[in-house]
Amino acid sequence: MRRRKRRPKSASKSSRRVKGPPSVIQTDPFENDFKKCSPEDQKRVIDTLKILKGEGFTPGQRPQRLNTIRGRGIWYLRAGRDIRITFTYDKDGALLLLTIEDHDSLKRHKSHKSRLQSIILRLEE
Repeated sequence: MRRRKRRPKSASKSSRRVKGPPSVIQTDPFENDFKKCSPEDQKRVIDTLKILKGEGFTPGQRPQRLNTIRGRGIWYLRAGRDIRITFTYDKDGALLLLTIEDHDSLKRHKSHKSRLQSIILRLEE
């Protein structure tokens, strides 16, 4: 019979949650990707950003860690069935929205990682 590991009191779920909605900053590549989206996808992205600014993260957005580039954690969240928004955090805890991608290109193509690296380099300058 397996024993269940107990979670330390300091790592309880309530202590890990961020209080209140984060501030959101849109980068130029994010805005360019937004302009390339169809009107239907733009509406989904706008609705997701309204929720982010109002309530913070919701379970339906399923924020997940993608990888780490130059010491920054890159995350993504759902804005629709196929749409993913990549983001990272700045020093003040604000969300920096990096790109808008479809699910397949985000998970399978290596070119996306090089694109994210170039965006992170520009942010650090």
